[in-house]
Parts: sequence; structure tokens; C-alpha cells
Amino acid sequence: MTKLDSETIDQIQANLFPASQPAISDWQGFDWHKDRQGRPDTMLAKSSQALAIDLFGCLKVADDRNLVMADLADCLDLPTDGPWELGLEWTDPDRLLREPRPTQVDAIAWSPQAVVLFECKFTEGPGNCSQPKPIQAGRHRGLVQCDGDYHPQRNPVTETEGRCALTGKGIRYWDHAGALFGLDPEADHRPCPFRGEGYQWMRNLATCRALMEKRGVAGAVVGVYVDRPGLLMADKVRSEDWTRMVESILPPPVLRAMSYDQMLAVAKTASPDTKRWRQLEIWMTNKIDQVCD
Repeated sequence: MTKLDSETIDQIQANLFPASQPAISDWQGFDWHKDRQGRPDTMLAKSSQALAIDLFGCLKVADDRNLVMADLADCLDLPTDGPWELGLEWTDPDRLLREPRPTQVDAIAWSPQAVVLFECKFTEGPGNCSQPKPIQAGRHRGLVQCDGDYHPQRNPVTETEGRCALTGKGIRYWDHAGALFGLDPEADHRPCPFRGEGYQWMRNLATCRALMEKRGVAGAVVGVYVDRPGLLMADKVRSEDWTRMVESILPPPVLRAMSYDQMLAVAKTASPDTKRWRQLEIWMTNKIDQVCD
């Protein structure tokens, strides 16, 4: 791991709400988002990671965390009792889905009775499955591991056969995807229902479902987005595609979309410290306006 210089840390801190910064206990070891050259980009105004830390970092260290999370859990039809804990840039240490690199969520909240995974978006949209795309580097460069349909096929890289290249690698998404979306894992699906933008939400839902089963708790996945015209996620949650996907899910867990404005409204209503949440709202609004204008 490349050590961050003091200038980079100063730039990152300057882009984070001051009351959120104590949530970062190890500035060197934290999993900062990086650009294609491997350099941290959390200091950029449009950084979705910085915006997520602004909100969830503030909530993580707040004295009123249990009050805010109780109201948020109520909005999600989850048990409200705490105590509630929060984590940032969380990955499953137990690798319940057997992923080589576990699905990483921007924030997680959990209590003895519930777990909530938060996937946060700013200007970007959700990630797609990489398997139908040509490999970009290495000895397998140019090879495509899946044709985009869910049907029996051979992966030229692993030389395994099956309907899903990821299943052939031992990844257990389809242990949960079928039950979540009412799909038969033994039937063909053309195209694969998770080839496009549904892929990231399927991964998050599968991760949440695996956690729910292990811990015996209720759960939800929340897509947190900036509600401004023209932003990919803001437009997506108003689309027929999003409505169809959400309605196709057979909970639990549920998938919900909540804007940052809605999240802040919950916090301001639940907390006796409205001044701090109002200050965070001003900070985040200024940052969003800077990017969107």
C-alpha cells in the first residue's frame, strides 16, 4: 500500500465535513477511492466517497446515532431497536458469497435485529458485470468470459462450463439471485437479467441476504443518491426500468432509493442537535451545487 503524503491527506480532509472526520481512525489504512492511475480522488468535489463520508461519517460518531437510525429503520419497515453501529467502506470478512474480492458497500449499519447496506451515488451510475467485456490486460487480453446470456457456455479463461461465468469461479450470487428475483437458476435467461445496471444491486442484495441468514436479522439495501436533474442515479430512480426492477424483487431484503435530502430530513427530525445536521446540510448542498452548476 502506497503511503499518503501529508498534502494528499490535507486535501482529502478539506473535502470532508469537519464533524465527520473523526470517523476515519486510520487515514493511511482507509480504503480511499482511486483513479485509474491508482491515486486517491476523494479530494475532488464530485467524489461520491467524500459525500458518503460526510453523511455516514457524521452519523457514525454522532451521540444521537441511535435516534436517527431508529427513524431511518422505521422508514424501511425494519426493527428500530438499537444499539446501532456503523461502518464505512465495508466488506464481508466472512466472504459469505465466496467472492475473491468481497462486494464493498459505502456504508453499513447494523443492530441486534437488522442490517442496512448503503450504496451511495453522486454523478456516477451503478456498476455493470465485467464478464461480458473483453479482458483489458494480461495473458488473457481480449478474451470474453460470457456472451451476456445466462445459458450453458464455456469460459475460455477458466475452461469451466455453466450458465454464469461467476458461478463457475465459485461465486455464490445465484445462490441468492434466484430467490430474490423469482428466477430459476437452472433455466436459461436471455439476456442475463444482471448483465447491465441491475448487476450492482443484485450483488448488494445477495450480500445483504447472506448476512441476514447468518445473523438471523431483517435487512434492506438503500441506494442513496443526489437528487439533481441530469444525474444518472437521480434519473434512474424515476425510470420505468428502476420501478420494474424494484417490483421484481421478492423480499426480504428490500431495495429502496433515498436521496441525500431525504436522509438529512430524517436526521434533522430525529435528532435534538438540529444545528449540527443543518450545518452538514449546508456543507453538502454547497458541494453538490458546485458540481451540478
